[in-house]
Amino acid sequence: MKENKNLLKDTVFYGGSQIVGKVVTIFTLPVLLNLLEPENYGKIAIYIGFQQILSIYISSGARPSVNKFYGNLTSDNQKIFLKYFFNKILFKSSALLIGVIIFIYFIPNSLSVIDLMLVFTISVLIAIDALLDPVSVVSEKAYENSLLASANAILAPILAIIFLYFNNSIAFYFIAIVISYILKLSGLIYLNNSVSFSGSKTFNIKDVETYSKRNNFLSISQKSIRWSDRIFIGLFLGASATGEYHSVVQLVLILEYLTSASITALKPFIFNSKNLNYDTINKILNSLIYTCICLATAGSFLRFNLGQAIIPRDYWIYLDLVPVIALSVVINTVYKLLSIVADYNSNDINYINHSIIAISAQIVLGIILINVLGVIGMLVTYLVTYSINILLIFKEPNTGLNELSFDKINPILIIIIYIVAEIIIGNFFSFAGGVQARWVSSFLILIIGINEFYKLKIYTSAIEQ
Repeated sequence: MKENKNLLKDTVFYGGSQIVGKVVTIFTLPVLLNLLEPENYGKIAIYIGFQQILSIYISSGARPSVNKFYGNLTSDNQKIFLKYFFNKILFKSSALLIGVIIFIYFIPNSLSVIDLMLVFTISVLIAIDALLDPVSVVSEKAYENSLLASANAILAPILAIIFLYFNNSIAFYFIAIVISYILKLSGLIYLNNSVSFSGSKTFNIKDVETYSKRNNFLSISQKSIRWSDRIFIGLFLGASATGEYHSVVQLVLILEYLTSASITALKPFIFNSKNLNYDTINKILNSLIYTCICLATAGSFLRFNLGQAIIPRDYWIYLDLVPVIALSVVINTVYKLLSIVADYNSNDINYINHSIIAISAQIVLGIILINVLGVIGMLVTYLVTYSINILLIFKEPNTGLNELSFDKINPILIIIIYIVAEIIIGNFFSFAGGVQARWVSSFLILIIGINEFYKLKIYTSAIEQ
């Protein structure tokens, strides 16, 4: 029997820093939004969208490559490995800086040179973080790494509020983020210098380059899809609409972080298995999906209760869209869970082709639907794109997905209960009664979700034996 670990503990462990950071972000959101106009908050969201894509490009697939290769290399080869990726980051950063300078020369008057340079700086810092951060995890310093990540996640929004209090400009917001990442990188350098963990293999540049390029392309495509809503809304509907939408998205991100943590915990569990027990895998996947649906439903019930309490009145316009945003997270979670099982069974899945199809659909549908339906059109685009990903991975041969069976009754029942409850509360309850009814409904659904989530501990123990 293995050491006393299970999916429940691993999920809490991997997602702890992200969830803690997001909780702090949500509780500081009212102060942040009162310090910023919707237009400036929208510009920040648009800049972050581009920054997310640029940082992945600059990192050159460093994070997944460290996770796969670094721990098995000898001490000398680990240094060669880090130098290899640092040089790639340096080269891409320099090339991108030249591009930014050229862009600044032809810059529209509405854009700030200082803002652009700060976004570029953050992109580079996050790319370096993608190289250094997983080193401590691979070197069995995951607990210390989690504490450092939590500290950064807490510090960043607090620093932003302090800086914005003295000067509520976009530049001062990004300066705070730059400082928080410099502090985190300093901590990572100190942490990584204090560990000694190596293997026996040598650095094979061809294998690393092939793996890193493939994963870098996939990561860029995923980030492009994930942040295209902020970018498209900014381009077609304006910065103010982007700010109003981005503030509402923050309310749903805890759900996304929790599901991402579950997926992170599930990957090594499945990949390290000699043979998959599909009966148990079915139970785990169903528990994760059902938990995700319950949390999405509970959050949707409380979108007005919490949303109106957390964000200022100027940002309430898109609170009705929380159920659709949550649904997109659920569908994307299903896709990620399916891809884990598929990756275990097959090394020949054409993810690059899938990404090209998904990005193309996202761009074409996004441009059409956002001009016809507005913000809701962008969310419909998400639902379609994520559904296309599921269909594409099901079409791949030898993935073992035909061995999976999903519980359709309970999720459909939860959704029907939610729709009926919304109709009853909206038409037959007073405002005060509706508030109480939403709290009670959310609490009951949340209990179901927590009970389902707790089952992860049982299922993992059964597989490890």
